[in-house]
Parts: sequence; structure tokens; C-alpha cells
Amino acid sequence: MIEQQPEPKPIAVRAREAAKLLGVSQRTFDRVVAAGDIPFWRLHGRSWRMFAVKDLEAYVDRRRKQEARHR
Repeated sequence: MIEQQPEPKPIAVRAREAAKLLGVSQRTFDRVVAAGDIPFWRLHGRSWRMFAVKDLEAYVDRRRKQEARHR
């Protein structure tokens, strides 16, 4: 029997997937990006915005630390 390997974690995702990973609406995600809180790049001149998963994780960590300080 062949063991199935877990699907590898992506290193970058498009905006829709990034919003889903963060558990926020596309509109909320767009506001966060417009505020400069999460960096992105465009893939080969396309209109797609690409986000590094490590940057999304760093954003979540920053938010958690901010929320913990305000308690």
C-alpha cells in the first residue's frame, strides 16, 4: 500500500487564499494590505497579488502580541 504524503505547505498564495488563511473577508484583507501591514508582489506583471505565507504568519503573530498587551 502506498502512503499518501501530506500536501506541502505553499510558500506563497494569492489574495483570496491569504484572506481565507487569516479567516477574514476579502474586504478586510484588502484594508490590511492597503495599510501596509502585509507585503506583496505581483507575479510576472499580472494583476495577481502574491503573499508569502511567512509574512501572513508574522502578521498573525504581531496581532496576537498587540491584543495580549491591550488586555
